[in-house]
Amino acid sequence: MYIYNLSDFWGGYKVAYKRANEEVERLTNVFMRDTQYGKLSIGLKKWNDRIVKELGIDNMAIFHVKEKLKPK
Repeated sequence: MYIYNLSDFWGGYKVAYKRANEEVERLTNVFMRDTQYGKLSIGLKKWNDRIVKELGIDNMAIFHVKEKLKPK
């Protein structure tokens, strides 16, 4: 029977945490570039569609953004 050393587990968690943070940073940079910091409606729609597909949350509908983007 092997007794696990706590540092074995902690090391694995640190690696997973670091990788997850790197992925979040990468996605944030892509989002900011695609949307020009929230100013580019085409990029916002692209990301909203992705969020709807993956999470089922339509932020543009929740915050009534689609109405604001329609030309008057």
